[in-house]
Amino acid sequence: MRPARASALLATLALSTAAGAALSPPPQVRVATATAIAAPCLSIETGAVTVSLPMDALGRAVAARPPLAQDGAGSRPWRDERERLALIRGDRAAALLAAPRLQGRDLHGCRRTALRDVSKDAQYVIGAMIEAGTAAVSRTGEPGLVDDMLVARPNPEPGRGPMGAALYRLHEGERPFLMLVEWIV
Repeated sequence: MRPARASALLATLALSTAAGAALSPPPQVRVATATAIAAPCLSIETGAVTVSLPMDALGRAVAARPPLAQDGAGSRPWRDERERLALIRGDRAAALLAAPRLQGRDLHGCRRTALRDVSKDAQYVIGAMIEAGTAAVSRTGEPGLVDDMLVARPNPEPGRGPMGAALYRLHEGERPFLMLVEWIV
């Protein structure tokens, strides 16, 4: 085969492979969720799905933040990457705990809040706890908990499209109940 023809064939193959990858379903994993939840807990109602988080885990994240600076400015300086990440997690957990509450408690005895009332930044705590298996997930108003759910990352590599996100849904084909942007070009 001639070099020019071989190059054209390879280019065509590369383009068709890239086009096929663009049409293929997003990479997704099934993650196990908590099989029980007990008060004290916080349930975030997203419409058709409720995500319940243990309050003690949220409290531990808040308590793990670096201490306040002595300058009285209310800042929390960090010394290394571990402390920086603890500050981010703790601030997000504190924001989630501060979200406005809905009246009453859910079927599991958890305090309730609506996802629309949770800051976008605090929603990352919800995603992290789902993926860690510490969040209990149920269909809103139904007594049982789901054993697992899907997390899809349609564009996991920066530079391959305008943004990457994590999409959380109970089953294939269902609309995601939570979407978290992971990167933007």
